[in-house]
Amino acid sequence: MSYSHTQQELATALAKDLQNNGISTIFDGWDLPAGYDLDHFMEQNLKDSSIDYIIVLCDQDYKNKADKKDGSGVSTESTIMTPEAYGSITSSRIIPLAIDFNSENKAVVPTFLATKKYINFNSKRRPYNESLEELERRIYGEPVLKRPPLGLEPNFTAAEPQDDGIRKIQNISFQIENALMGNPLMAQDQFKTAYLPALQAFLTDWDKQCAGKKTIAEQVNAAAPVLKSLQKTFHLVYNDTAFDNLDDVLLFLNLMI
Repeated sequence: MSYSHTQQELATALAKDLQNNGISTIFDGWDLPAGYDLDHFMEQNLKDSSIDYIIVLCDQDYKNKADKKDGSGVSTESTIMTPEAYGSITSSRIIPLAIDFNSENKAVVPTFLATKKYINFNSKRRPYNESLEELERRIYGEPVLKRPPLGLEPNFTAAEPQDDGIRKIQNISFQIENALMGNPLMAQDQFKTAYLPALQAFLTDWDKQCAGKKTIAEQVNAAAPVLKSLQKTFHLVYNDTAFDNLDDVLLFLNLMI
C-alpha cells in the first residue's frame, strides 16, 4: 500500500479491514519496524512480482509529491511504480483509490496513474463500506456487474420486426443451452424461473399477436420462430438429466400443446 502521511488514518483502517477480510496486506505500520531501511522496504515490496496488487491512496498531497519528485517516500515509490504503469497498458496490478476531486469533478491522481481506472474513496461522495466492497471485489475477481450470456443475433432479414415475446423466449432458450455446458443447475433454474413464465405470458397473449393476421397461413408464419424455439428447447429438456423435475417438464409440454 502506497500513501502519503496525510492519509495515515485511512491507510491504517483500510489495511486492517483488508487483512480482516482475508486479504494479506503488506503495510508499513506493522511490516516496517523502527530502524529498518525505508527505501529498501519500498523497493523490495513494489518490485516483488509475487504481490498481486499495489494499492495507491491518491490525494492532492500524494499527487504533488509524486509529480514533483521531491525526494520524499511518495516520490521514491512513484518512481519505482512508473515503469510498470507505463510499461504495459494491460497491466492492472496498480489500483488507484481516488480520495480528492478537483473543481471540475476530476479525480486527483498522479500523472503516472492518470489513465488508470480508479475506485472512488472520497468519503463525501460515497460511503466507505461501498468503496471497500468494490476494492475487495476487484481483488477477489468478483465484480457486481457480470457479463450476461450471449444472446441471439437479431433477425435483420425478417419481413416485419420480430415480436419482443418471441425474441425473449429465443434468448432464454439460448442461455439455457449455454448454461448446460458448464452449470446444469443454472440451466434448470433459468428453465423454471425465466423460460416457462416467458412462454406462458407469450401464449396467453397469443390472440393479440394474431389480431392483424387474417389467414391461417399468416398466423402460422407469425408462430414459426417461437415453434422452432420450442422444438429446440424440447430436445434440450428431453435429453439432459438436469431437467429432472417432472412438474416443470409437464407444464412445458402442456404449454406447447
